[in-house]
Order: sequence, then C-alpha cells, then structure tokens
Amino acid sequence: MLYCYFDYKNQGNQRAENVVSSLLKRLLCSVSELPRDVESLYDDFVRRAAIPDLSCLSRIFISCSSNFSSVYLILDALDECQSKQLKSIVSLLGQLKAAQVTRHKILCTSRPHLEYLCVTLQPVAILDIEAHTDDVENYITWRLNDEWLFAEELKSEVVEAIAGRVEGK
Repeated sequence: MLYCYFDYKNQGNQRAENVVSSLLKRLLCSVSELPRDVESLYDDFVRRAAIPDLSCLSRIFISCSSNFSSVYLILDALDECQSKQLKSIVSLLGQLKAAQVTRHKILCTSRPHLEYLCVTLQPVAILDIEAHTDDVENYITWRLNDEWLFAEELKSEVVEAIAGRVEGK
C-alpha cells in the first residue's frame, strides 16, 4: 500500500516529482532486489548530477509497479495540492490506468470541488461524507475543554453556533 497525504501548509514540498519519488521509494521498499531501470536511473542521476524529471519518474514507477499483482495507492486530501502539481498527479493516475500492467487500486480523498477527477479517471465510485451535528459538537466541546481561555458560560454558545452550521456539509 502506497500513500501520500497532501497538506496545504506544505504545498512547496508537494511537487509532483516529489510525490512520485516518494511513492516509488515506498514501492521499492517491498522488493528484495532493485529493478535494473531504477539502478540505471540512479547511475544516470549520479553521473549527470541532475534530478530525474516527472516523465522519467512516472515511467519508472509504472515499470516497477508491473512487478506486483496489485498496487494500492491512497492519495489523501488531494484538493490541498497546488493546481499545477495536481494536473501532473492526475496525469500520472491516468497513465497508471492506461498502462494496465498491474491492478492499480486507487483511492483519492478530496472535497467535492475537484469534479474533473471523476471525468478524468472514469469509472469511479464516489462516496459523499458529510459532517453530523453530534460529531461536530463532541469535537468542538473536546477542543474547548482543552484550549478555551474565555468565559465558561460562552462555551455552549460557541458549540451551538459552529455545530448548527455544519449539518450536511
């Protein structure tokens, strides 16, 4: 299982090349011997003192994943990825789907505004997850009990104001 969590606070380090490199590294951790493609890429990298580009990394990732009967790929909070990088990552997902060298199982989580993902990666299954008032009330109460620095009598008003706005969102 390979995963990547996208964090809006760390967008600078979430370039598509870094994401693919990280996924490739995790994939290679489960093999006993490095494939020749990877060794050649490394030798070339050392010789030229240059970092491989995204197309090269994607090609190597697809090649290496063909050695597995299934590859599970989880991309969490994909909507937090910068749009330029997101296009490259979605392109990689399309390449994985088109390559059909292995049975890639891809799970992406995102807020609903990335609707074009569904079109690009057809067929997909979409599961809508909605906040429930009780869950939000419990979470806000828990956080306020640990962090609240204001008048105690205002806590219930804060919980009510926030929880009342989330149903169905």
